[in-house]
Amino acid sequence: MSERGYPTLNLRTVIEPATAGFWGTEDRTAGTRTAIRVVRNGDVAKDGYIPQSSLPVRWVTNKERDAALTLQSDCVLVSSGAYTGVTGRVLDDTADDLQVIVSNFVRRVRPLDGVDPGWLFHSLRSAGVQAQVWPHTGGSAMPNLNRSFFERCVLPIPRLAVQRRIAEILDNVDDAIRATEHLIAKLGQVKQGLLHDLLTRGISESGALRDPRRHPEQFTDTPLGSLPRAWAIQPCREVCPEIVVGIVIRPTQWYAPSGVPVLRSANVREDGIDMSELMFMTATHNRALSKSAVSPGDVVRGRDVIT
Repeated sequence: MSERGYPTLNLRTVIEPATAGFWGTEDRTAGTRTAIRVVRNGDVAKDGYIPQSSLPVRWVTNKERDAALTLQSDCVLVSSGAYTGVTGRVLDDTADDLQVIVSNFVRRVRPLDGVDPGWLFHSLRSAGVQAQVWPHTGGSAMPNLNRSFFERCVLPIPRLAVQRRIAEILDNVDDAIRATEHLIAKLGQVKQGLLHDLLTRGISESGALRDPRRHPEQFTDTPLGSLPRAWAIQPCREVCPEIVVGIVIRPTQWYAPSGVPVLRSANVREDGIDMSELMFMTATHNRALSKSAVSPGDVVRGRDVIT
């Protein structure tokens, strides 16, 4: 029994045998006559919800389609690669009639009758289940989830009515999170548009954006495009008299468990500085590298491309 009094059972007792899928072919051949959307391991590694429209279209045989067909009520679980153990489910957001299968690096996990699909999805994503993934993962070059995970993974299983209520609550929370993230993304686009207008048109004395169509006399062509006539163009070195290139830090020699924060290229993002995964160095090493010290008001620009 679990802490809350629910019976604790093996995962295999609430699901059909987990099924790996197929990658298919890029184009139709004599054998692969069925066009289908395929869930890859990278498609699952986000918030767990996979827009069907984002999945690539491949060609498979009818036998492959039938063996790996993935329904809206199924879970998909990554079985190979960096995202091993990550679980998701497909959201039908397309107008086409293409069906979905999982690829060979993903397992289809289908609940048995009497098991709520939403509850199973949230359970597989829970910390308790995720902690049981790596003990059942092998492989040196690429992690691979062993079948023993499905045989030995245990989880608390409440009554069906409780499962449905749990899934309903968590689904509502996820809906609210996705709506908020969508709003944040829209506001980010608005900000980028406003940033562009402010930096290319400027503000008039009345506090409004200058309008190059209504007042073309206020603008002039420059190597940077059309800009307000009253603005000056100067080389960056004239407005930033000191440009310091950061020092390459040798991790094994300089990094420490705590101390002075170190900004790496991974911390410099489009929307600002990401302080969530900082590295540190000791005060002694910081003094030795004082040339690269950052002060309030400094502008930091990444030199590496983050993908």
